[in-house]
Amino acid sequence: MTVEVDEEELEQGLLGLIMAVVEILKEVIDEQALNLVEKGVLDDEAAEQLGQSLMDLDETIQQIEDEHDLDETASETKKQLDRTIDDVLNTALNPDAWVEEIAEQEQAQGSIVDSTDTQSALDTPEVDRDE
Repeated sequence: MTVEVDEEELEQGLLGLIMAVVEILKEVIDEQALNLVEKGVLDDEAAEQLGQSLMDLDETIQQIEDEHDLDETASETKKQLDRTIDDVLNTALNPDAWVEEIAEQEQAQGSIVDSTDTQSALDTPEVDRDE
């Protein structure tokens, strides 16, 4: 079986992913910088230097996205990452809802399962008894 890869599309996707991760990291750095300033950890000069560095980083990110036509790709990738992270956090913080969702999906596929059966299925691996 041969897999055909569009190199330009692959490059755009990879660069979009990298830029999305850089933007997420930049948001975290912005939050941390704001916390440092609010807590008075930085003096005025250090806060000003940090602010200028963050603005320079914003400009650099925008330049890279413009040069490689990544604005839309990076933005969409970031939205997908945000949705994935929200799903993971929701599952971790609310496992009962996850079990119910699995049961609903199984019911929609034609196999009716109550949530206790679904929980049992999650706890123990399925074994093929015909062996």
